[in-house]
This record gives sequence, C-alpha cells and structure tokens, in this order.
Amino acid sequence: MLQRGSKKNEATGVVSFNKYIIGIDPSIRKGGLGVCEYFNGSVRFIKCADLYDFFNYILILDPLNTLCVLENSNKQRAIFSQSGEFRNMVARGLSVGKNQGVSECIAAFCRSRFGDVVEFSPKEKGAKYNLTIMREWAKDAGITLPDKLTQDDLDALKLVLLTI
Repeated sequence: MLQRGSKKNEATGVVSFNKYIIGIDPSIRKGGLGVCEYFNGSVRFIKCADLYDFFNYILILDPLNTLCVLENSNKQRAIFSQSGEFRNMVARGLSVGKNQGVSECIAAFCRSRFGDVVEFSPKEKGAKYNLTIMREWAKDAGITLPDKLTQDDLDALKLVLLTI
C-alpha cells in the first residue's frame, strides 16, 4: 500500500513523494526533539529545543502536503530494562514514562493536524544506527547529508528512510 502523497511509476516501480515527510523522534531532554524534513530527495534537520519550538514548526506546515512519521514509544509499553540497582531502575522508568507521554502527545497533535500519521514502536524502528551506516543508507536513497548530525537527527532521518 502506498503512503498518502506518494505515486508509483508503474514502468520503473519507483515510488516518489510529492509531499513533505517529517520524521520525528520525540523526547524530553536537554537536546530537544529530533526532526528531519524530507522533500523531493532533499533533507534538512529542524532544531526544536523543546515542545514549544516543535509545535510552532508543525503549525507552519501545510496539512494537505505533509506526512508525519514518528517513533511512538507508547506503542511498546515497556520499561526496556528491569535489571540493576533499584534507583537506576526507577530513573530509567521515569525517563521511559516521560518519553511515552510526550510521544503520545505529539502523535495525537500530529493526527489532529495532518490526519494520517505513520507510527513506529521502538522495536519496529530497530536499533540506533551510527553516522557511517546512515550515510550509506541515505546515499542509496539519493540523499546527501550534512557533515555533523546528532543521534536525534539520525533517529529522525531513519524514520524518514523507513517510509520512503
């Protein structure tokens, strides 16, 4: 099934998008959210230091010309690690709980703004990839990446690449 805003060239089998694809890696931490904007084979990374920046960015996007793709850790409903010292387990649980909450809030906001939203659980998204691996994957998709990217940028990019 093709994503909203995509077209398949029947002769070549290539799927192209005439819409923006926004990859979102939600979190509540000092680094902010990872946001990758894809259009016509080009990407740019949007700096969203906090939810305020993110919501202001989302509000400028055309609802009819945008597909949001995000990691929703709430879909997995897991603490991810139940070993180690009790205080560390509690800290991890609180951190995961915050990410689950912000993931669901962002997913709900994007659904209300854009309608269709593609959501991946952390398990569906898979392991984190380093810059070298992501450069190869992006190159295969015809995308040139900037020299420096954060892990949040790479995670948002991975969501885009899983979609195109």
